[in-house]
Amino acid sequence: MKKYILLVCIALLSGCATAPVVSLRPGAEIVKVAKADPPDNYEEVGPVSGYDGKGCGGFGYYGTYERAVTDIKNRAHSKGADYVQIFTITEPHLRGDCFDNLYKLSGTAYRKVRDLPSPTPIVNKPVGNDVLVEKMRLLKQLRDEGLITEKQYEEKQRQLLK
Repeated sequence: MKKYILLVCIALLSGCATAPVVSLRPGAEIVKVAKADPPDNYEEVGPVSGYDGKGCGGFGYYGTYERAVTDIKNRAHSKGADYVQIFTITEPHLRGDCFDNLYKLSGTAYRKVRDLPSPTPIVNKPVGNDVLVEKMRLLKQLRDEGLITEKQYEEKQRQLLK
């Protein structure tokens, strides 16, 4: 009888400790997972989480980052997303008298709405005499807004024109 109970216990423990197969669903391989903000050619789809691991200590299976990434990619792809920005990573950890086997990734899913991000604006800085003209305009604006006196304006104007 003792042997039978021991075999049942071993069978239950080994059956629970086996992790299920996790694989990318077709199309989910295009989903990029990162901590960085997505480019501006993406729009927010909504929150998304990925999980791996189950149970407490030896009763379940230990989660991994790679399997949680696979899960979050599958979930994001099912929402029509192709980018996930990760905000929170919860690794397996001791919780009270139980070692929680769960690995969890939480973030926001995004979808690309146009092929290229917005171009970086090019700001032309004034060169040569344009610098002087800009300084004179700023000086006049300061005087017109009452931030400097007429005397301060004339003194600074003379300094700039030297």
